[in-house]
Amino acid sequence: MLPLVMIPALCCDEGLYDDVKDSFADLVTTQIVVPYEDSLAACVDKVLGAVDGDFIVMGTSFGGHVARETAFAAPERVKGLWIIGAGAGAVANPQLGFARSAKLRDGRADEVYQQFFQTITHLPGERGQEAADRFLA
Repeated sequence: MLPLVMIPALCCDEGLYDDVKDSFADLVTTQIVVPYEDSLAACVDKVLGAVDGDFIVMGTSFGGHVARETAFAAPERVKGLWIIGAGAGAVANPQLGFARSAKLRDGRADEVYQQFFQTITHLPGERGQEAADRFLA
């Protein structure tokens, strides 16, 4: 059975997949890798070093970019690619990502969370306020 390597979004951890990871148990074994390194290449290296042999890679948002680059870096090992909430191409403005990463490393995570909060909660909806409250919590 192939492992499904799951890579969460920036500022998220293994908990992002708590509600879904067990639902794949009859299809794949799941493994979560949180690759918050200083560069995309280092993130890819962390993913490749965390799993032996062939695997399917899935990533959400930032994790989707890492998943895509992992597939490009090791096409002989990556047997499937699943991208959620990330564009298929390169990041439009990598400098913004580097700036967020620097804030996280400098202990200014609240600034990053507030920026994400403002970005992801701009659309009204039945569960919009609940999602915003949960995100900030």
